[in-house]
Amino acid sequence: LLTADLNLEGDWKFKIRDSLIWKEVDYNDEHWDAQTIPGIWEEQGFEDYDGFAWYRKKFDVPADLKSQKLVALFGKIDDLDQVYLNGDLLGYTGEFNPRNGEIRTNGEYREFRGYYVPDNIELKDTGNIIAIRVYDSHGVGGLYEGPVGLITQDNYTRYWNFKVKRR
Repeated sequence: LLTADLNLEGDWKFKIRDSLIWKEVDYNDEHWDAQTIPGIWEEQGFEDYDGFAWYRKKFDVPADLKSQKLVALFGKIDDLDQVYLNGDLLGYTGEFNPRNGEIRTNGEYREFRGYYVPDNIELKDTGNIIAIRVYDSHGVGGLYEGPVGLITQDNYTRYWNFKVKRR
């Protein structure tokens, strides 16, 4: 079982619609709704909503993790995502900028999200912000399966090596 070294599951800020300003660290999300992740937004007050939505979470990093190489875990997301850490793009799954203006999905909701935190994205002791832009094309949407959090690259590699050997 894969578990995060810093668990970020639980209450997150949430807003439907779309604005790239919402990735910025100093954006005021005080009046956003709350969502519990992992979870489906249709089951948390946004029934039948398809389209863009954003999640935001402020978190602190323990000293023992700050010196480690880390991976950000987001389990499974329905459908597409872009993840920002302290305003910088950390990773994404799916294509958000189609040539014809139509966003298409291709089973991305089944993919596990684990994004390596590069050296050029600095984590602070306190007040870090993860912002996740999600696009749901139909059916349910959201960060529906964990784990959600940060894990050391060593632990992440050990997990996947173990999983591959069991096949």
